[in-house]
Parts: sequence; C-alpha cells; structure tokens
Amino acid sequence: MGLSPTADLIWEMCDEYVAVALQHLCLRGPYPDKSTEGTFDFRPESLCVRFLFPGIAEPGFNALVGLRELRWRLGQTQKGDRLEQSPASAHSSEQLEAMFESKCQEIENLLREFSEVQREILNEKFLKVT
Repeated sequence: MGLSPTADLIWEMCDEYVAVALQHLCLRGPYPDKSTEGTFDFRPESLCVRFLFPGIAEPGFNALVGLRELRWRLGQTQKGDRLEQSPASAHSSEQLEAMFESKCQEIENLLREFSEVQREILNEKFLKVT
C-alpha cells in the first residue's frame, strides 16, 4: 500500500532529522547510527519517535520505541526461523509475535490522539513487520 505523498515526505524528513541530530544535536555527540539489519540502535529510534510524535507523554514514547524494537526483533527472528526451520526458532518467533501483538494493541489505544498522517506512518512503519 505505501504511504501517501505527505506521509512519505514526513518520513523522509524524519530520516534527515535523525541523521543531523545524531551528528549535531545529541549531548556528548556526535554519534554514529549503529542501526543495521543485525543491530537495533535505541538512539536514532528515540529521535525518530520524538520527531514524528512531538510532545508525546513518556509512557507513549516508551511504548512507541518499545514497539519499534519488538518490530525489529520479530523481523530478525522470522528471518532466522526461515533459515533454521527448527522448533526452537519457531517458538521464539511465536513468543515475539505475541509480544508484538500485545504492544500493537496498547498503541492502538493512543491512535485517536494522533493526526491522520501520524496514524498512517504508525500503521505503515510501526505496526507492520516487513
């Protein structure tokens, strides 16, 4: 489905903001973005959430960053499960899926507080596992 042009533009602006903020705005920075396919980096994710959801209360902020981490972990586990195809990896994947679904339900209670564009980005970039 993808994002609307407005949501896509805001997502691109968020990426640019995170890159600039890591280099010039973080205390005791600059910081390299250590996010890779195999590494979750809290700092850029927290900057992303602060950019997209300015003024969000701490519980909502923590829930959104936690959701991003669970989304990343679930994606990594599913990739490993496709390679391993073992009962242990399938069990790990099922546990993370349950945790992710629970966190998604928690976030959905916040949706009515967000703008249409924020909800669109949240649905596409936070609530879907790629």
